Amino acid sequence: MAALVLPDPKTFRKPPIERLIARAKSNAIHGALFQKEKLSFPALKASTGEYIHHPEIDPFTMSKAEKLDYLSKVANLIKPQGQVVHSYLMAEFERQEKYYVNSEGSYSHTVVYNTLPVMSVISADSGQIQSRTWPGHMSAGRAGFELFHQQQFMENTDRIMKEAVDLLRAPVITEERADIIIGGGHLALQLHESVGHATEADRIFGQEISYAGKTFVKPHMLGNFQYGSEIVNIYSDSTDPRGMGFHPMDDEGVPGRKMDIIKNGILVDQQTSRHIAHKLGLEPSSNMKASFADDFPLVRMTNLCIAPGRVVSRI
Repeated sequence: MAALVLPDPKTFRKPPIERLIARAKSNAIHGALFQKEKLSFPALKASTGEYIHHPEIDPFTMSKAEKLDYLSKVANLIKPQGQVVHSYLMAEFERQEKYYVNSEGSYSHTVVYNTLPVMSVISADSGQIQSRTWPGHMSAGRAGFELFHQQQFMENTDRIMKEAVDLLRAPVITEERADIIIGGGHLALQLHESVGHATEADRIFGQEISYAGKTFVKPHMLGNFQYGSEIVNIYSDSTDPRGMGFHPMDDEGVPGRKMDIIKNGILVDQQTSRHIAHKLGLEPSSNMKASFADDFPLVRMTNLCIAPGRVVSRI
């Protein structure tokens, strides 16, 4: 059993960048004590990258009064009334600057802004409750405060209140089989849970099970398992700057990639680290990411997308 080693008190008197370097080194040294097998993977050619994102409206330089004025107006428009019994509005902003350097000579510097805006209402009558959320699941984006305007929060307050009340009277499907149309937000959530987590390949080997569990995927399924119908094509793309998963390289020095996960309904690849890719005989997918500098990188979804399916005509 590994002993707990506390940081040297002198570390806390060093400048912030030196403290971060010392913390990263300490994490690597002591994390290695828990390895069950020696990590091995091929070297990569050194690469460099830089990405500085500039939001249209920087929430950290925007005045507090201006932010609260806008948010208060939206909150007041969804205040409980009639059969709407509860409402909330949330705004979460993040600015992260990250430097990555490794012993192979790779280097990247990124600055990103992420914003999570959500408003939700709950309706109720004597027999049930219903809810509507705008703009739906997975509403965060690589943006600043402008995301509230892009997603038209102010213009859709009446809509979600009406829809929440209408759902109280909506007919309930009783058929065992039925055609449904999934909205964009719920489709994103479905992809995230049914394909995204399941194809984070560290779960195959039990290296990550605490957040979303293991996976049903096994190595022998690659190239032959029918994951969906033949019109289903799903890919991972960390090269698209429109998504929050964009990066010039991941936190193992792998340059951003676009890669098929499901092609014509068949499982063809996985989201991997360099070690896991080597174990599976795959190319590393550029999906090894740490939330913050003092976190250990994990295999994680970047921009997981479903491609448009071809139209199949029937006579």
